[in-house]
Amino acid sequence: MGVAVQAMVPDLAHTVFTKTFVQLVIMMLGYYGLVSTVGGASGTGPWPNHWPMWAQVVLALVVAEFGLYWAHRIAHTWMPLWHFHAVHHSVKKLWFFNTGRFHIIDTLKSMIFSGPLLWLAGTPNDVVQYFGAITAYIGFLTHCNIQMKFGWLNYLFNTPELHRWHHSTDLREGDKNYGENLMLWDLIFRSFYLDPTRHRPEIIGIKSAMPKTFLSQLAMPFRWHKYQDRYKAGEIDKGTLM
Repeated sequence: MGVAVQAMVPDLAHTVFTKTFVQLVIMMLGYYGLVSTVGGASGTGPWPNHWPMWAQVVLALVVAEFGLYWAHRIAHTWMPLWHFHAVHHSVKKLWFFNTGRFHIIDTLKSMIFSGPLLWLAGTPNDVVQYFGAITAYIGFLTHCNIQMKFGWLNYLFNTPELHRWHHSTDLREGDKNYGENLMLWDLIFRSFYLDPTRHRPEIIGIKSAMPKTFLSQLAMPFRWHKYQDRYKAGEIDKGTLM
Protein backbone atom coordinates (compact mmCIF):
# COMPACT_ATOMS: atom_id res chain seq x y z
CA MET A 1 0.00 0.00 0.00
CA GLY A 2 1.43 3.37 -1.03
CA VAL A 3 2.14 6.18 1.44
CA ALA A 4 -0.63 8.36 0.01
CA VAL A 5 -3.19 5.56 0.29
CA GLN A 6 -2.09 4.77 3.84
CA ALA A 7 -2.64 8.41 4.78
CA MET A 8 -6.17 8.27 3.37
CA VAL A 9 -7.28 5.22 5.37
CA PRO A 10 -7.81 6.97 8.74
CA ASP A 11 -9.72 9.82 7.07
CA LEU A 12 -11.99 7.37 5.31
CA ALA A 13 -12.48 5.35 8.49
CA HIS A 14 -13.42 8.45 10.51
CA THR A 15 -15.88 9.47 7.79
CA VAL A 16 -17.50 6.04 7.54
CA PHE A 17 -17.63 5.11 11.21
CA THR A 18 -18.22 8.56 12.71
CA LYS A 19 -20.07 10.72 10.22
CA THR A 20 -22.21 7.88 8.92
CA PHE A 21 -23.14 6.88 12.46
CA VAL A 22 -24.08 10.45 13.31
CA GLN A 23 -26.19 10.84 10.17
CA LEU A 24 -28.04 7.65 11.06
CA VAL A 25 -28.71 9.02 14.54
CA ILE A 26 -30.07 12.24 13.03
CA MET A 27 -32.33 10.30 10.67
CA MET A 28 -33.63 8.12 13.50
CA LEU A 29 -34.34 11.18 15.63
CA GLY A 30 -35.95 12.89 12.68
CA TYR A 31 -38.36 10.12 11.78
CA TYR A 32 -38.88 8.16 14.98
CA GLY A 33 -37.74 10.20 17.93
CA LEU A 34 -37.31 13.63 19.40
CA VAL A 35 -37.51 15.66 16.21
CA SER A 36 -40.81 14.05 15.23
CA THR A 37 -42.18 14.61 18.72
CA VAL A 38 -41.09 18.23 19.04
CA GLY A 39 -40.89 19.48 15.47
CA GLY A 40 -42.88 17.01 13.42
CA ALA A 41 -43.47 17.37 9.71
CA SER A 42 -44.77 20.93 9.79
CA GLY A 43 -43.14 22.43 12.85
CA THR A 44 -44.54 23.24 16.28
CA GLY A 45 -44.06 25.69 19.11
CA PRO A 46 -42.44 29.01 18.24
CA TRP A 47 -41.21 27.90 14.83
CA PRO A 48 -42.51 30.19 12.02
CA ASN A 49 -43.67 27.39 9.73
CA HIS A 50 -45.70 29.90 7.68
CA TRP A 51 -42.44 31.42 6.37
CA PRO A 52 -41.12 30.47 2.93
CA MET A 53 -38.86 27.41 3.03
CA TRP A 54 -35.72 29.41 2.20
CA ALA A 55 -36.35 31.75 5.15
CA GLN A 56 -36.91 28.81 7.51
CA VAL A 57 -33.63 27.24 6.37
CA VAL A 58 -31.78 30.53 6.98
CA LEU A 59 -33.32 30.73 10.45
CA ALA A 60 -32.30 27.12 11.17
CA LEU A 61 -28.74 27.90 10.12
CA VAL A 62 -28.60 30.92 12.45
CA VAL A 63 -30.13 29.04 15.40
CA ALA A 64 -28.05 25.87 15.05
CA GLU A 65 -24.93 27.85 14.28
CA PHE A 66 -25.04 29.43 17.72
CA GLY A 67 -24.64 25.99 19.27
CA LEU A 68 -22.08 24.83 16.72
CA TYR A 69 -20.04 27.99 17.25
CA TRP A 70 -19.77 27.51 21.01
CA ALA A 71 -19.18 23.78 20.71
CA HIS A 72 -16.26 24.52 18.40
CA ARG A 73 -14.88 27.40 20.44
CA ILE A 74 -14.99 25.46 23.70
CA ALA A 75 -13.22 22.55 21.98
CA HIS A 76 -10.32 24.91 21.33
CA THR A 77 -10.19 26.46 24.80
CA TRP A 78 -11.02 23.55 27.15
CA MET A 79 -8.25 20.99 26.95
CA PRO A 80 -10.29 17.81 27.66
CA LEU A 81 -12.39 18.56 24.55
CA TRP A 82 -9.40 19.77 22.56
CA HIS A 83 -7.83 16.32 22.86
CA PHE A 84 -10.73 14.96 20.79
CA HIS A 85 -10.88 17.89 18.39
CA ALA A 86 -7.12 17.68 17.80
CA VAL A 87 -7.72 14.53 15.74
CA HIS A 88 -9.31 16.75 13.08
CA HIS A 89 -6.66 19.47 13.33
CA SER A 90 -3.72 17.06 13.07
CA VAL A 91 -3.84 16.98 9.26
CA LYS A 92 -1.05 18.89 7.54
CA LYS A 93 -2.97 19.40 4.31
CA LEU A 94 -6.62 20.25 3.81
CA TRP A 95 -8.53 18.49 1.07
CA PHE A 96 -12.07 17.19 0.70
CA PHE A 97 -11.10 13.69 1.86
CA ASN A 98 -10.45 14.80 5.44
CA THR A 99 -13.75 16.69 5.77
CA GLY A 100 -15.17 13.88 7.90
CA ARG A 101 -12.05 13.33 9.98
CA PHE A 102 -13.59 13.85 13.42
CA HIS A 103 -13.42 11.79 16.57
CA ILE A 104 -16.88 10.44 17.35
CA ILE A 105 -16.92 12.19 20.75
CA ASP A 106 -16.10 15.48 19.04
CA THR A 107 -18.96 15.03 16.58
CA LEU A 108 -21.48 14.02 19.25
CA LYS A 109 -20.46 17.10 21.25
CA SER A 110 -21.39 19.34 18.32
CA MET A 111 -24.74 17.56 17.99
CA ILE A 112 -25.48 18.05 21.68
CA PHE A 113 -24.78 21.77 21.42
CA SER A 114 -26.78 22.41 18.25
CA GLY A 115 -29.50 19.76 17.90
CA PRO A 116 -31.59 20.69 20.96
CA LEU A 117 -31.80 24.31 19.81
CA LEU A 118 -33.53 23.21 16.61
CA TRP A 119 -35.70 20.63 18.34
CA LEU A 120 -36.85 22.99 21.11
CA ALA A 121 -37.69 25.60 18.48
CA GLY A 122 -39.94 22.99 16.84
CA THR A 123 -38.02 22.95 13.56
CA PRO A 124 -39.79 20.84 10.89
CA ASN A 125 -38.09 17.70 9.60
CA ASP A 126 -37.67 19.08 6.08
CA VAL A 127 -35.82 22.13 7.40
CA VAL A 128 -33.56 19.93 9.53
CA GLN A 129 -32.71 17.87 6.44
CA TYR A 130 -31.89 21.00 4.42
CA PHE A 131 -29.70 22.22 7.28
CA GLY A 132 -27.82 18.91 7.31
CA ALA A 133 -27.27 18.98 3.55
CA ILE A 134 -25.96 22.56 3.61
CA THR A 135 -23.64 21.75 6.51
CA ALA A 136 -22.21 18.77 4.61
CA TYR A 137 -21.71 20.84 1.46
CA ILE A 138 -19.95 23.70 3.25
CA GLY A 139 -17.81 21.17 5.11
CA PHE A 140 -16.58 19.71 1.83
CA LEU A 141 -16.05 23.18 0.37
CA THR A 142 -14.02 24.54 3.28
CA HIS A 143 -11.66 21.56 3.22
CA CYS A 144 -11.09 21.58 -0.54
CA ASN A 145 -7.50 22.17 -1.61
CA ILE A 146 -8.29 25.27 -3.65
CA GLN A 147 -6.90 28.78 -3.76
CA MET A 148 -9.70 31.29 -4.18
CA LYS A 149 -10.61 34.73 -2.91
CA PHE A 150 -14.20 34.99 -1.69
CA GLY A 151 -14.44 38.72 -1.01
CA TRP A 152 -17.62 39.80 0.79
CA LEU A 153 -18.83 36.19 1.03
CA ASN A 154 -16.23 35.69 3.78
CA TYR A 155 -18.40 37.86 6.04
CA LEU A 156 -21.45 35.65 5.51
CA PHE A 157 -20.24 32.07 5.12
CA ASN A 158 -17.39 29.86 6.22
CA THR A 159 -15.10 29.58 3.17
CA PRO A 160 -11.87 27.75 2.26
CA GLU A 161 -10.08 31.08 2.57
CA LEU A 162 -11.22 31.52 6.19
CA HIS A 163 -10.89 27.90 7.21
CA ARG A 164 -7.20 27.80 6.25
CA TRP A 165 -6.54 30.35 8.99
CA HIS A 166 -8.51 28.26 11.47
CA HIS A 167 -6.15 25.32 10.88
CA SER A 168 -3.00 27.41 11.41
CA THR A 169 -0.54 26.23 14.06
CA ASP A 170 -0.18 29.89 15.08
CA LEU A 171 -2.97 30.18 17.65
CA ARG A 172 -3.34 33.90 16.98
CA GLU A 173 -4.79 32.72 13.68
CA GLY A 174 -5.94 29.20 14.53
CA ASP A 175 -8.14 30.10 17.49
CA LYS A 176 -10.42 32.08 15.16
CA ASN A 177 -13.22 31.45 12.64
CA TYR A 178 -15.18 28.88 14.63
CA GLY A 179 -18.31 29.07 12.48
CA GLU A 180 -19.42 25.83 10.84
CA ASN A 181 -21.55 27.42 8.12
CA LEU A 182 -21.97 31.11 8.92
CA MET A 183 -19.59 33.74 10.25
CA LEU A 184 -22.33 35.66 12.10
CA TRP A 185 -21.34 34.58 15.59
CA ASP A 186 -17.62 35.01 14.90
CA LEU A 187 -18.31 38.62 13.95
CA ILE A 188 -20.50 39.18 17.02
CA PHE A 189 -18.08 37.55 19.47
CA ARG A 190 -14.97 38.97 17.75
CA SER A 191 -13.33 35.73 16.71
CA PHE A 192 -13.39 36.49 12.99
CA TYR A 193 -9.97 36.50 11.30
CA LEU A 194 -8.91 37.31 7.76
CA ASP A 195 -5.55 38.68 6.67
CA PRO A 196 -5.95 40.14 3.17
CA THR A 197 -2.19 40.71 2.89
CA ARG A 198 -1.43 36.97 3.08
CA HIS A 199 -3.01 34.19 1.06
CA ARG A 200 -2.81 31.40 3.64
CA PRO A 201 -1.05 30.46 6.90
CA GLU A 202 2.48 29.15 6.71
CA ILE A 203 1.85 25.83 8.47
CA ILE A 204 -1.34 23.97 9.40
CA GLY A 205 -1.74 21.14 11.87
CA ILE A 206 -0.97 20.74 15.58
CA LYS A 207 2.26 20.91 17.54
CA SER A 208 1.45 17.81 19.59
CA ALA A 209 2.11 14.24 18.47
CA MET A 210 -0.67 12.30 16.72
CA PRO A 211 -0.46 8.63 15.65
CA LYS A 212 -1.17 7.65 12.04
CA THR A 213 -3.65 4.81 12.46
CA PHE A 214 -7.40 5.13 12.90
CA LEU A 215 -7.70 3.01 16.05
CA SER A 216 -4.77 4.81 17.67
CA GLN A 217 -6.42 8.15 16.90
CA LEU A 218 -9.65 6.96 18.51
CA ALA A 219 -7.75 5.99 21.65
CA MET A 220 -5.46 9.02 21.64
CA PRO A 221 -7.65 11.50 23.60
CA PHE A 222 -8.03 9.03 26.46
CA ARG A 223 -4.27 8.70 26.89
CA TRP A 224 -3.22 12.14 25.70
CA HIS A 225 -0.84 13.18 28.47
CA LYS A 226 0.87 9.81 28.72
CA TYR A 227 1.38 9.68 24.95
CA GLN A 228 2.74 13.23 24.76
CA ASP A 229 5.12 12.54 27.64
CA ARG A 230 6.43 9.45 25.84
CA TYR A 231 6.85 11.47 22.66
CA LYS A 232 8.85 14.17 24.44
CA ALA A 233 11.01 11.48 26.04
CA GLY A 234 11.80 10.06 22.59
CA GLU A 235 9.98 6.79 23.24
CA ILE A 236 7.61 7.09 20.26
CA ASP A 237 8.81 6.00 16.82
CA LYS A 238 8.39 9.05 14.60
CA GLY A 239 7.52 6.73 11.73
CA THR A 240 4.24 5.98 13.51
CA LEU A 241 3.26 9.66 13.68
CA MET A 242 1.48 11.88 11.23
